[in-house]
Amino acid sequence: MKTNTPGRWSPATRTARTAAAVGAALILASLAACTGGSTPIVTETPSPTVTGNASPSLSPSPTPLTDAELLALMPPEAAYADVRGAIATAEFFTAQYAVMFQTGDSRVIAALSDAKCQFCAEALASAADEVSAGAHESGGEVIGDVSQVRANLHTGDGFTYVDFPYAQNATTLIHGNGSSEPTGDGGTGRIYFRMGLEGAVWRVVGAEVQSES
Repeated sequence: MKTNTPGRWSPATRTARTAAAVGAALILASLAACTGGSTPIVTETPSPTVTGNASPSLSPSPTPLTDAELLALMPPEAAYADVRGAIATAEFFTAQYAVMFQTGDSRVIAALSDAKCQFCAEALASAADEVSAGAHESGGEVIGDVSQVRANLHTGDGFTYVDFPYAQNATTLIHGNGSSEPTGDGGTGRIYFRMGLEGAVWRVVGAEVQSES
C-alpha cells in the first residue's frame, strides 16, 4: 500500500519491519465457521511467524471496557471457545481498526489486544498521537474477506492462527484546524493473526500484514 499516515493498516511498516513471509499452509475453514455452521476440521501445521513481542508501555483508556461490555459489542460467534470464536474476533478487530482512527476511541482495540501484541501497541500509540494533535481520519475502512479465511486451532505453541484477505479504502487525515490531506491510497493484501483465549475473550497476541497493492 502506498501510504504514509500514522493510522495506516500496517503499523509494522512504521518501524521498518517487513511483514513476515508465511510459507506454511494453513487449513481452510469455511465461512460457516463464523456463522455457527459445523465445527471446522483443523490440523496441526507449522505456524506462521507473527509478531507478538513485548509491547511499549501505553496509558490505558480512561474507561476501559470490561470483558462483558466487549462481548456485548461483538458478534455472538466471538464467544465460542473454538476456532469460530477466534475467526469472529479477528474479523471484528479488523473492522474496528479504522473506527479507532476515525473517532479517537481506542477502547475496543485496546480491549481486544493482548499485552504482548506489538502490532496492537503501535496502532494504539498512533491513534493516541492523533488524538493529542486534535486530528482524526476519514476513510481507511478495512474489509476482511472471511469467505477465504484460513485457521489453525491450538498449534504447538498454544495459539490459534487466523488469516484472510483484506481490502482497505483510501485514507484522509483531518487536522485540528480543519485542513486535510490524503494519506493513504488503500489497497489489498492478507492479514495474519495470532489469537489467544483469555478467559471468555479471544485477544490478538500478534499480527502481520502482507500488502499486495
